[in-house]
Amino acid sequence: MPVKRTQLSREQKARYLARAQELRAAGLDCEVPGEWHESSCGLDIFVAPPEGNILCELPNGVTAYAIYVHLVSLRSNFRVENCGIVSDWDSESIVLCSNQGGLYSVGSACEFTEHDALNPRLEEGLHFHHVGDVAEGWVVANGLKPIPDRYRNWMITKISLTFTDQFGHDYSAQAEATLQRSARLRDSDVPVQRSQAAALRAGMPGPGASEPGRPRGCVAQPERATAP
Repeated sequence: MPVKRTQLSREQKARYLARAQELRAAGLDCEVPGEWHESSCGLDIFVAPPEGNILCELPNGVTAYAIYVHLVSLRSNFRVENCGIVSDWDSESIVLCSNQGGLYSVGSACEFTEHDALNPRLEEGLHFHHVGDVAEGWVVANGLKPIPDRYRNWMITKISLTFTDQFGHDYSAQAEATLQRSARLRDSDVPVQRSQAAALRAGMPGPGASEPGRPRGCVAQPERATAP
């Protein structure tokens, strides 16, 4: 005897929405209920605390960004095709770093291998095959606009990340990083930030355990300053 569903679960709505969008993209006339869009969310985003991220100004005015993220898919056959980064002073010039001899680096500020950086997977289209699939690593980028003088050394600074899926939907997160106005990070800085990102990884919740984009603190937070 046929079973009539009176209500779909969140996962079922997301799965049916993805299929309906694929059919519409293929040119088929497929009606998509509005409530499916309202309840749909494809990606949970968790970011490292300020001390686990890198924000550094180089002598030539280039700004180095390295944000550690942990992504959890809430849908199957889900693909992230782009990632954008915006700061309070730069909304246009920040771009993801490309592969340079197997490394992703910004001058002398930071350097990551293909294994540590999320950039190579984003370049190819970050594909999540199943609900609950995880991807994590450093999003490494550089910006050409100098940091305004009102942002002081060691200031906790906000950075916005936006991931875009195959349907053009955006998923945003607010990250924070400790600004370092130095020509070069101290040799001890990056290992400390790596260990703090590892601490984030060890205490990472499963899908749906926290709001998407909510920064996850794993160490004591320093006092935040506010730019005038």
